[in-house]
Amino acid sequence: MMAFVLESVQRHGIQLNFDPAQDVCELFDLAADPHRTRNLWDDDASADLRADMVWALLQSRWGLEPLWMPRVAGA
Repeated sequence: MMAFVLESVQRHGIQLNFDPAQDVCELFDLAADPHRTRNLWDDDASADLRADMVWALLQSRWGLEPLWMPRVAGA
């Protein structure tokens, strides 16, 4: 049985879903497609939007991970 793991971020009416276990990505414009029927992930016209949302997902995950900070002499 495969575990279903979903990472998701929603910003400004856009939703990005990522399932790392199955390597599946979905990108939806919730204003234009509230029922999430049109996946924009492979749409070339959505490349900038896709990049922005992947960055937002990474930033949201960084906040959950412990961050090792080295000591700086004299600080």
